[in-house]
Amino acid sequence: MIINLYERNETDFSHNGIRVLQPIEAIVSEELNGDYSLKLTMPRGFSDIEVDQVVKAPTPKNPQLFRVYNTNIDMLGNPVFYCRHIFYDLLDYFIEDTRPTGNGALAISRILDNTPFTGDSDITKQGTAYYQMMNPVNAILGADNSFITVWGGELERDNFTVRMKSQLGADRGVSIRYRKNLTGLRFVTDLSGVATKIMPTGLREDGQTLLKLPEKYVVSPLIDTYVNEKVTRIHYSEIKIGDGISESQALEALRDAASLEFEKGLDKPQVTATVEFVPLEDTEEYKDFSILETVYLGDSISVHHEDLNIDLVTKVIGFEFDALSKRYNKVTLGNVNPKYGDVQRQYTDKMGKEAKLAVNTEISGTETRVTQEFKAADEELAANIEAAYVKKTDAAGTYATKSELRQTTDAISTEVSKKVNSSELSAKIAQNVESVQTAWNSISENVKIADDSLKVKDNSIGPDDINFNTNLYMNNWPIFDTTIQTSSDERLKKEISDSKVDALSVINSLSCKEFKWRQDRRFEELGFIAQQVKEVNPKFVGERIAEGETFYTLDLMAIIPYLVKAVQELAATKNFKEE
Repeated sequence: MIINLYERNETDFSHNGIRVLQPIEAIVSEELNGDYSLKLTMPRGFSDIEVDQVVKAPTPKNPQLFRVYNTNIDMLGNPVFYCRHIFYDLLDYFIEDTRPTGNGALAISRILDNTPFTGDSDITKQGTAYYQMMNPVNAILGADNSFITVWGGELERDNFTVRMKSQLGADRGVSIRYRKNLTGLRFVTDLSGVATKIMPTGLREDGQTLLKLPEKYVVSPLIDTYVNEKVTRIHYSEIKIGDGISESQALEALRDAASLEFEKGLDKPQVTATVEFVPLEDTEEYKDFSILETVYLGDSISVHHEDLNIDLVTKVIGFEFDALSKRYNKVTLGNVNPKYGDVQRQYTDKMGKEAKLAVNTEISGTETRVTQEFKAADEELAANIEAAYVKKTDAAGTYATKSELRQTTDAISTEVSKKVNSSELSAKIAQNVESVQTAWNSISENVKIADDSLKVKDNSIGPDDINFNTNLYMNNWPIFDTTIQTSSDERLKKEISDSKVDALSVINSLSCKEFKWRQDRRFEELGFIAQQVKEVNPKFVGERIAEGETFYTLDLMAIIPYLVKAVQELAATKNFKEE
């Protein structure tokens, strides 16, 4: 098969280029929404390929353009040229500021503005994203609000055409059967994303209180397939009582939504199967997998998992293609059902919408109502959101997913900040600022909102002062201690003269100790005992009260001047000078 080389600035690739290449090996690799590259190995001594030149090579569908970005020499002395698909030329372009709003076709076109690439998409979903000071590749695949994140879809790269499809590939009726210890087949089963028992939740009429099933859970038909039940919670904020929807109808909708999750494959494991054709070619099993040589990236494949006795729908998520023989070396399959992380992301998005709705409801009320909402928040949330933790295990380790959170007053602000962005919350508060201000001030004695400022009241000083009249600690470590004095400006002092303190004798009186902390048995090889330090100089020690007891703290800032003077005194001694 012809492989052509073109100059780095070539724009017409309809001819044979500057030369036809005859490589020893030419391997094309592509991953779904991932890497797309070509590795060329040339005969020993060949050096006529330069970085940034363009290579046109066969792929499973049609010839594609790849740009050389790196070179190397293999163990046999053959030059190796690494190329990436021409799509990655987009790394050299820059999006200053654009905000596509609309369907997928509009979004991808906006992203590719002012580039030699054209974009297309069959995704009808409406969305909005903001891209600023980034390249188009990041906007499509890498950014937090990338095309893939906002509109979804699967990427098809066809030379200078970028297509974002709702689903790449097709179902060509291909089916394989997994068997253990099969030559040329690596089969990995991941159960970390499986859920066989869902607690679905919606909303009641007030848009805030959770709606739950009387039976609590919807159970998968495959629940007995696994050793343990795998429980999760999915919140459907769009399912709520009201607007003509009765409670019984809403409950039935929750059941249907949870059942649909299982139909989509949430109760089935993530499976990755890598079929290597080279080791299979001379085996009896080859005929079972040779059909995979007729599929393309994104195609759906049926796999029967004999260990679990279940059928899975997988798809081609990667391949390695020999451009010389025009045959696959390797095909990688993976599930099409969403992983648990994707479900959690959907859940988070839904919770965000719920929070916005709750804010709309609360802020638009009267002063009295807002006050009531503030006071009742903890009770309502505690009553309606139960504490339940679903443990999941993946390759990265074990982690806990907070399926349901028991929120208290102390956590409300943190949770709201996760669910509602600051601009949206600010806009709502601005619409009824006086009501919010009055409501807050009526329930808070010491912290007041007034005159566009936050004021901390201290009767001993005045209502307009923020004053730390006690020590501030975080995890039992002092962040601010009232014994620490940091003001040292000359203008704040008078009657200034050289200190007459015998600092060296004070420092020599301090007894250094080693010890273990009672709480965590942590060993401290060098430290002080506050009570002993207090006997030397009470200025070095402060106090704090915790759980009704008085504990002593060290004021290290107070010790520093003594250390400095002690060093000066030591340096002035005769022995020190002689040494």
